Amino acid sequence: MTEALSPALARRIALAAQGFGRPRPAIPTARHFRDTARRLGVIQIDSVNVVTRTHYMPAFS
Repeated sequence: MTEALSPALARRIALAAQGFGRPRPAIPTARHFRDTARRLGVIQIDSVNVVTRTHYMPAFS
C-alpha cells in the first residue's frame, strides 16, 4: 500500500530531518556544528564568498 504526502507535509518532513524542526541555538557552539554535520551526513563547502564566509552558510542558511 502506498501513501500519498502533500507537498507541504513532505517539505516539513524533509526540514525536520535536517534539524530545522527545533529552535536555533542562541549561541552556536562547536557541539552544535558537530551535531548538524552528523545529522546531515555531509556538508558541501563552495568557494563563493558573497554574503558571508562559506563555512558558515551550510549550517545556518
